[in-house]
Amino acid sequence: MYDEQIKKVSVRQADYEDVDVILDIMGEAYAMLEDKKRFFTDDREFIREGIHERGFALIAQLDGEAIAYMTVRFPGTEEDNLGKYLCFDRQQLMGTAMLDSVAVKADYRGHGLQKLLIEEAQKLARADGYIHFLAKTHPDNRASLKSFISRGYRMMLKVHEQGTERIILYKSIFADEQKEYFRLFDEKGEPLELIKERNAVHRDGDLHGAVHIWIMEKYKKASGEDGIRVLLQKRSADKDSFPNCYDCSSAGHLDAGEDFISAALRELLEELSLEADEEDLEFLFKQIVGGEYRFHDATFKNHELNYVYLLKKPVHIEELSFQKEEIQELEWQDAAEVAEKLCRSDEPKESGYCIWREEFEKVIKIVKEAKVNYCRTFGSSNRTCT
Repeated sequence: MYDEQIKKVSVRQADYEDVDVILDIMGEAYAMLEDKKRFFTDDREFIREGIHERGFALIAQLDGEAIAYMTVRFPGTEEDNLGKYLCFDRQQLMGTAMLDSVAVKADYRGHGLQKLLIEEAQKLARADGYIHFLAKTHPDNRASLKSFISRGYRMMLKVHEQGTERIILYKSIFADEQKEYFRLFDEKGEPLELIKERNAVHRDGDLHGAVHIWIMEKYKKASGEDGIRVLLQKRSADKDSFPNCYDCSSAGHLDAGEDFISAALRELLEELSLEADEEDLEFLFKQIVGGEYRFHDATFKNHELNYVYLLKKPVHIEELSFQKEEIQELEWQDAAEVAEKLCRSDEPKESGYCIWREEFEKVIKIVKEAKVNYCRTFGSSNRTCT
């Protein structure tokens, strides 16, 4: 198929007479797969229902020949609505269109037909009032993933379905695709096949993943005594939680589809412009922490599964830069003095620190006992980095 022929391809809405055409293209695609688990086929009745009663189907044709199809469903509150993996409420579920199945004849692949069908499907669904678009594909189907991502879809979650993996992809006509979504966990710390938007997580107090990375070093106090100091960040006044409080060196949530070590490395880079490798981080322990607070006249429920790490590579504060919308300043503080303040009060509004006292004491104990080759000794200045 030559590229100029793409301009001649037309897309039309399918009718009942096209059921056999869709089944033929589907059957050809399925027959060519070595791994049959990569593609789920539909039966005749399912396709008939989807054509008009529960959604629609599209046919791409060239010179009168059907060369590709896509089925789109409006699942509403049915159990197979992919929006349930994203913890959608009823209104969101009712506004969801699922780009359910797509296949292109072998002779016409690699020329953007899936992208064309995605765009046409979104236009029709949007005209009917649907604003959330979801799809799923096998992780090894790189062509399909590329097509959806190029059209603005985000890979949200990997789930297991009928004995194989599927990646859930999501797009909204609003700015929802830019919102943060967190993976949820059960009380044993096991990941669930559920993700949820950040504000909803902190509204409902769902258990979600986060990382704490501590940066510490030995130093000589003015008195000549040996001490340990810790690099702390002062949170922005605009943060939705614990504004203007000192926090651990680097911290953040797990994004959907991310593991703990990847999140830790990402947070170091995003918050501090600090590049690190996995071997630069020592995993210390995990913990479940949380509480209910009031910030900016709103309730904030925090319930986190934390993986706590210690950075082993040397850090020079004067070489760091940070996100000014997230952090006001970075500062070395004496660890013993911080621990003393937390003992007097671990209430952030009183102490000015949003640090879990038990966590901090455990980290200090590990460093003092040298159970981890955590850092070298430096004589760099104790100045604040702004």
